[in-house]
Amino acid sequence: MGFLLERRYAPYSKWLGSGFARLPIAEPLSPHLQRTLYSSEWAEREDALASAYQELARRQNAIGVASFEPIVGPYHDRPFTTINADDAVEAAHSAITDAWIKQLPIVGSLDQISDLTPLLEDAKLSQRMMSQLDS
Repeated sequence: MGFLLERRYAPYSKWLGSGFARLPIAEPLSPHLQRTLYSSEWAEREDALASAYQELARRQNAIGVASFEPIVGPYHDRPFTTINADDAVEAAHSAITDAWIKQLPIVGSLDQISDLTPLLEDAKLSQRMMSQLDS
């Protein structure tokens, strides 16, 4: 998410950490992520992740992607804390002004399910893979 908000391409996973460290958002976000990694209790990790979610939401609002009020709370009736990501998606979708783009379905991307370089670099193969996933 940090790469997306900084409008930078996320590098191959081998270089993700060093690439992330160079992002402007890394400075305010890193303390929360470090606290997540070093906390010995799950509640501390959950709190640190919630702080990271809020930092990402503040950045989204600051760059004008869309504006929404970040709220950290339980995930439905489950005992997990998260941010109101559905509101973030809705705000971003509502901010789209191009009619052609707005009519496209809200979906993820292929690199969410594969980091296989030949697949990601071959447009025809990627499209074929995505069409199989849509079926």
